[in-house]
Amino acid sequence: MHAESVVTRSMVRGILLTDRDEVLLMKMSFPWVVAPLWIAPGGGLQDGETPVEGLRRELQEETGRGDWRIGPQVWDRRFVVEHQARVVHAHETYFVVRTERFSPDTHGLEERELAWFRGFRWWGIDELARSSEPTSPDTLSSLLIGVATEVVR
Repeated sequence: MHAESVVTRSMVRGILLTDRDEVLLMKMSFPWVVAPLWIAPGGGLQDGETPVEGLRRELQEETGRGDWRIGPQVWDRRFVVEHQARVVHAHETYFVVRTERFSPDTHGLEERELAWFRGFRWWGIDELARSSEPTSPDTLSSLLIGVATEVVR
C-alpha cells in the first residue's frame, strides 16, 4: 500500500438505550463486509467537531431528532478497514444516550448512507445476546449488557 492510501477516521456512536434496556440499532450493508450488520447510530467526525458535537449532528441526520442528552462515554474501539485500495484506521468513541422508544426519521441520511441502510430496529439487550445476527463490533451484545448494568440510570 502507498502511504497516501492510508487514512485515519475518527467516529462517534450513540448507544440509544431505553429504561427497558432496549437499544436502537441500524442495519447496514457496507461494501467492505460480507453480510449486513447491526451497528449503533453515528458516524464520522467533521473537522473541528468535538465527539459530543459530532454525535448530536449524526443522531439528528440519522434519526431526525436533535433533543439528545448525551451521557457518559463508555467505550473506545480501534480497527482497520481495507476497501478500494484504501486502508482506514478507524477510531470509534461510544456514548450512552438515554431515551424513550421512538420511530426514527431517516430524511437526513446522505445518499451513500441510504444506499447502505437496511433499517432500524429496537433490540432488547438480552434478545440481541441470543441472536445470531451479525453486529459491529461483534461483541456488541456483551458490551451492551455491561453498559445496562453499570451505567447509572
